[in-house]
Amino acid sequence: EQHEQGLVAWAEALRRAGDKAPELYSHMLDESYFKFSMHNALRRLARMNPDYFVAFLQHADRIECELEIGALLDAEPALESLSHPQRRRLFSAWSQRGDRSLFISRLIAEPAWQEDGWPYLARALAEQKEFERAYRIAMRFATVPALPEPVTGKPIAELERAFHFHPSDFQAGLDFFSAQRAAGQTAEALATLAALGKLPQHPAYLAFIEAQLWAEKEDWEKAWDAWWRFAGADFR
Repeated sequence: EQHEQGLVAWAEALRRAGDKAPELYSHMLDESYFKFSMHNALRRLARMNPDYFVAFLQHADRIECELEIGALLDAEPALESLSHPQRRRLFSAWSQRGDRSLFISRLIAEPAWQEDGWPYLARALAEQKEFERAYRIAMRFATVPALPEPVTGKPIAELERAFHFHPSDFQAGLDFFSAQRAAGQTAEALATLAALGKLPQHPAYLAFIEAQLWAEKEDWEKAWDAWWRFAGADFR
């Protein structure tokens, strides 16, 4: 009975917390780490609210994580009640604390989940050396960076001279690269791109463009590696 009263009190405190309720719930979880009855009561609360549920998983051990996710999937196999941000946080916790191989197999089996879970699927495929599938999934779902407009109308030889005499001029090199790419000179364009990548404070999108070029050459491992250099830090 005392535990039930405590559960009611916590639920009321969370209700009054409004938008800060998930933060308060996480704090409660921290406080309950060595208090089994309190932790168990908070687990029961988690099943009533997706934000609490995801927060609970982020504090759970592997066994707890697998049990709770299993119960969730039994009740809601399509995860339809979760918003996209909630689903992304769920997938992050599942990947880090749960059965990762089961998670990846479910992602493959549930295409509707891939909009939120694609980074984990792509990385798992790359780890299995399925670089083309990994790259294509990333290109399907990832945000494409803003890319510069290619230069037109100037001869490649003129652009090459400009970059040769001003090798630290990023724009000159980018113009030269754009002309090489437009002319189908992929190997030469990659060499110019490598030179641009050595310039200080070069933009991150160079690695994205490099990934596209390696994909055009169907060198999928290098395409994936370049894309991961571009965006991987966001998904570690």
